[in-house]
Amino acid sequence: MAAKSINPKAAFAFVEDFLAKTNTSYEYALVQIPSRTSDSRESIEFKCIFSKPTKMNPVPNIVVCLYFSVLSVLEGVMELSFNVESETFRHHQNDKCNWNDAWIDRFVLKKEMLRFSIDVTTETDQARLKPEEWS
Repeated sequence: MAAKSINPKAAFAFVEDFLAKTNTSYEYALVQIPSRTSDSRESIEFKCIFSKPTKMNPVPNIVVCLYFSVLSVLEGVMELSFNVESETFRHHQNDKCNWNDAWIDRFVLKKEMLRFSIDVTTETDQARLKPEEWS
């Protein structure tokens, strides 16, 4: 049987079902994005933004994006793969490894370290926020 086109709503539900089974401690938002693949098979792409909002910080400073691809393998059969941020390794739904929040934690930690090691203030910020004025 040849692969058939994928219903976007069915693909969205397929990814949502996968995420529900992960029991992740992260909050997430899933949105469809334009397809990035050059594969001859039809695919539907999703971007999932993971974060851990708190009462003190309801809009987290750091989020991590996972990119999901749903491919049509056979009529009515879909295949799921994903990668974290710019990682080139793609995880597949049928891989024997279990979901691990540590994958996401690693990217959160990396972004936190970068945030504190790189000064991104502009001259305006520096003039406006002089430390001696707040002492």
